[in-house]
Amino acid sequence: MSTLPLPYTPPGQQSIVESRESDRNSDVTRLINDLNITPPGSELKEQKNENNVYLLSSGSFGGATLTKAYGHVGGLPETVISRKLTIESTRLIIDGVSFENSDSSTGTLILIRKDSVVLFRDCVFNMTHPDGAKIWIQMESGAKAVFNGCMWRGGDGTGGNLVNNAGAAANVQIVGCMSGPTAPGATFVNCSAPVASL
Repeated sequence: MSTLPLPYTPPGQQSIVESRESDRNSDVTRLINDLNITPPGSELKEQKNENNVYLLSSGSFGGATLTKAYGHVGGLPETVISRKLTIESTRLIIDGVSFENSDSSTGTLILIRKDSVVLFRDCVFNMTHPDGAKIWIQMESGAKAVFNGCMWRGGDGTGGNLVNNAGAAANVQIVGCMSGPTAPGATFVNCSAPVASL
């Protein structure tokens, strides 16, 4: 009787190694889908009337206009939104996201429309392509924002407005934030607390 070659795979069946590899790939795919991570380059579409939640993968994303209430945008390390973000939402939290310009989106990084309320936590606002106005974040009168543990960078070193608030100073709260040395002379307009420049 002849010996079967090892490892033996009956005709029409996967080997144990191939089967385990397939199972492992399926498990990884299920895990990623369960985490609901938004891959780079995806559009931020608000699918629901409220409570839209995004966990952005590392990588670059385009801008968006967010209008729905009680949204949450979270970023993994090295998540970058590289086009202007417009916020019209009446309650939005943004965590751990870096905002930068691109060749096709210069100047203001974020526009916060009137009646919008936003909480930024651990975000970086890096104006890499300043324009004539040099405004990192533009806030219309009536908009409200809280910045907690954030950093402002970039610019061309000749001033500008890190946050340009057209409303009352009490509408902008700044806690534990800093501006980097590449934005000297840039000011916070109508904001309730100064920011250390390091």
